[in-house]
Amino acid sequence: MASRLGRGKRSVPEFPELERADEDIESLKSAAKALILAGIVFFALIGGAYAFDRSTSSNLFPGTKIGGVAVGSLTSDGAEAILHNSFVMPLREEITLEAPEFETKATPWDMGMRVDVKVAVRDAFATQRSETFVRRLWHRALGYDRNNKLKPNVDEKSFNAFLHSTFAKVNQSPKDARLEVIGTDLKVIPHKLGRKVDTARAEGMIFAALTSNAPRVEIPVDIVKPELETGDFKQVILVSTTRNRLALYKNGDLVKKYGVATGTGGYPTPRGQWYITQKRLNPTWYNPNSDWSRGMPAFIGPGPRNPLGTRALNLNASGIRIHGTPDAGSIGTNASHGCIRMHMRDVEELFEKVEVGTPVLII
Repeated sequence: MASRLGRGKRSVPEFPELERADEDIESLKSAAKALILAGIVFFALIGGAYAFDRSTSSNLFPGTKIGGVAVGSLTSDGAEAILHNSFVMPLREEITLEAPEFETKATPWDMGMRVDVKVAVRDAFATQRSETFVRRLWHRALGYDRNNKLKPNVDEKSFNAFLHSTFAKVNQSPKDARLEVIGTDLKVIPHKLGRKVDTARAEGMIFAALTSNAPRVEIPVDIVKPELETGDFKQVILVSTTRNRLALYKNGDLVKKYGVATGTGGYPTPRGQWYITQKRLNPTWYNPNSDWSRGMPAFIGPGPRNPLGTRALNLNASGIRIHGTPDAGSIGTNASHGCIRMHMRDVEELFEKVEVGTPVLII
């Protein structure tokens, strides 16, 4: 039977080394496949990354800010539109510039201020394009915490021209109070204060308002007072050379009228606004050496023959006085050599009522 079995199915000898070799080959094949697959995945990822970088190159990194305004993931057009609304449109908003009795409005645009949002966006794109490929992928995936500066520009020529024009309007010379006869009434036209811009401070304040969006600027000025203020006309003397009348007013009300004599045609009493410079009690008359005084003494002391009487009020008009006269018959006529003559009792009364500095209007 044993021989029959031997002639039947023949047994195969075992080779363990070959079996291990086969296993190694299979392992190598599997590793090769994995490596190839990894390579394919790697190159696919790289290709995808490059494709992603190219496809998003027209967009700013997420999280990007320009001038503090968020413009991340936007295209250049989108970013410019947002920045235009945030920075350019406010340049058209009015700023009120004021000073005492003065106010005007102007915009930063009027003053020469500009913001170039196109350049700002262009620079932001240039910055992100300058980064390495890996850093770009990083910023596109995880965001970009950066604020790009946006600097406004002020055209110096336009700004200075605006300041010159505005300050010229603010600057005002003071105007004296003055007297004016309206109909039969004497009116005091009030004085006006002047203004002078403190140009150095004003320029700095206005420029600061441009950059801070301040809605109002109070222009610093120095107030300039006139020589004659309204209060200087509490008491006024009005002389009419046509009616030969002198009227004393106090606080706009008529106190008293007096008859006077005024200048002749050859020696007229000067018209205009004057004031009393000196009060003289029992004055001495000095010869003015004029045509009419030839042959008269060099001076005449106090007394009944003195041409100035007992009182004289000198005016700032050369050689002109309000004074008494011994020639009472001349009152009411044009008889003097330019001075204003009064009855003795009248000039003595007026002398006590007025002070040095009292305005005198001669019409």
